[in-house]
Amino acid sequence: MKIATCIQGFEDIAAKEVKGKKICPGRVSFNGNIRKFRTINNIYELFKEFKFNNIDDIIKQIIKFKLNKKIKVQCKRTGTHNFKSVDVEKAVAKKLKNLGFELSYKNYKDILYLDIIENYCFIGKILKENLCKRSYRVKLSSSTLNACLVASILKLIDLKKGEIFLDPLCKDGIIAIEASYFTNKVYGYGLDVYSAKINAKIGKRKINLGNYDLNWLTTKFDENSVDKIVAYLPSPSKRRKNLNSFYRKFFHNSTTILKGKLAIICRNGDLLKTFAYDLKSIEERIAHMGNEHYFILVFEKAI
Repeated sequence: MKIATCIQGFEDIAAKEVKGKKICPGRVSFNGNIRKFRTINNIYELFKEFKFNNIDDIIKQIIKFKLNKKIKVQCKRTGTHNFKSVDVEKAVAKKLKNLGFELSYKNYKDILYLDIIENYCFIGKILKENLCKRSYRVKLSSSTLNACLVASILKLIDLKKGEIFLDPLCKDGIIAIEASYFTNKVYGYGLDVYSAKINAKIGKRKINLGNYDLNWLTTKFDENSVDKIVAYLPSPSKRRKNLNSFYRKFFHNSTTILKGKLAIICRNGDLLKTFAYDLKSIEERIAHMGNEHYFILVFEKAI
């Protein structure tokens, strides 16, 4: 059996892509072949799973696994514990060395992976890792998004081939580039799409990019012509305390050209819902990513 790590809050989307099932927050299991998954970050072959009370319980589970002699130990920990990930790595490395393995952090052949979630521990061999770090992500903005999160949202709104897609607040192009793997009619507009152009070129993705602000939306697109819209909306800050007029303009112009679904990525969902009065809320989710979380709001036009 294989375990895949995904965005917490989107396990059902990831499970559908890998044809598996959710087993715990941010983890899905599957038995099929590994393909070019877009919602998955790490994949490992499962050796053992168990509950534990302390770090000694984990070390006791370490045996002579079927691994290359030259290995690296890697631990990811989620939850509250009286030990750190590095403590686990050191203790496990010591045990493996006694079992005849050669530990190396440069010239290793296999990675023994310890995936700790609260009082559960999964031990396995890494098959694929860091899949969210797309090769095209070179020129990034300060508000860049995780590519696996974006792909999960695009699957959530069921973006299909042939549909017209728009990111009206395009910066580094992550949303638009990910959308180009689902449909060939992708538009990314913003005040400065220079970074998006570089990333799209590196990724060899054909996207219609342009330096247009929100006022151009109703000029560039006919009413009810855009199938899907996804945008990452900014939150109030010290520099931009009042964004009410910006939010009103965004929802008014987006709603005018919208034909299908509109997905918003934001940090304050309750604030934005007050401006979406011409839209019907059809789904809300929270994506948990370490200490950060994002609200995802999905709308469609009210009948």
